[in-house]
Amino acid sequence: MSSNGSSRPAIVAIVLVCFIGLTIWGVRWYLRPPVVSEGQLRYIQLLRTAVSAQNVEHVAGVERVLKKKVETSELTEREWRHFQWIIETAQSGQWERATKACEGFEQAQQYR
Repeated sequence: MSSNGSSRPAIVAIVLVCFIGLTIWGVRWYLRPPVVSEGQLRYIQLLRTAVSAQNVEHVAGVERVLKKKVETSELTEREWRHFQWIIETAQSGQWERATKACEGFEQAQQYR
């Protein structure tokens, strides 16, 4: 009985470590930028250019085009949410954060 009782804490610890590891991996996977379809790659570049220039009108122009793409189902909901988050970040004046988000969005496309 003592060998069974002493291995129980070790099993609990292993299960706990595995659970925490899977949770961290799952959250990181969920929060990473989505991979967009081939036709949407140029809009990431256009948005990045508008954001890096800190040009509110160009950001709004990209937003208008993307909204039309959502209406015609050329852009998925997940893609739109990520674009929208970057656009809202830029519109709130957080240009550096929006620029980094655009860079991360572009980098996520490299591993398609």
